[in-house]
Formats: sequence, C-alpha cells, structure tokens
Amino acid sequence: MRRARRAANIRQMTQTSPRVELVVDDLVLIGCSASERYAIGDAFSSELERMLSGADSRQTFQHSAELPALDAGSIAVSSQRRPGSIGAQVAQAVYGSLTAGSKGGKR
Repeated sequence: MRRARRAANIRQMTQTSPRVELVVDDLVLIGCSASERYAIGDAFSSELERMLSGADSRQTFQHSAELPALDAGSIAVSSQRRPGSIGAQVAQAVYGSLTAGSKGGKR
C-alpha cells in the first residue's frame, strides 16, 4: 500500500500541469468612462487569472483552440458601479463564454 501511494505521488509530481494562455487584444466596453479603463482592465486580468488557475479550468480546457473573436454578451451594471467590480463581472462573462464553448456550446 505504501509503495503504491509513493508511486502515485511520484506520477503526480512528474506530470506537467496544463497551460492555459489567453490573449485579449481588445476589450470593448461601452458606457464606461475612459478614466476607469486601467482599473477595469486590472480587475479583469486579476479575476480571469484567478478563474483560469482553478481546478475546474484544468479539466475544461483539454484542447488547443484559437478564437478570432468571442462575444461574452452583456452584463448589468448598477448605477453605483465601481471599476473593480465591473472588471470582475466582465472576466466572469468571458470565462463563462469560454467554458460554454468548450463544453459544446456556442463559440
């Protein structure tokens, strides 16, 4: 039993983790102030990185894919919005579109 557990641990340590690379050339936000763009972009990057580094994404992104464009739809933003929350919402919408596409949904 101990030998089998050790062998399993060695296999797990020597396996390479899947690599997810996502390049966002343009992020088009309509109705946001230009002065908020960096705060929104930073929050977007942080949230998307957090979501992509999760255990679920390792199973979701099994194959390479190149998408020339991805429409993540629209999000509802309250009147008392903060750039950080907008960026996080946009990241969640993008991630949702990516994972729906990899599960046989619209890409």
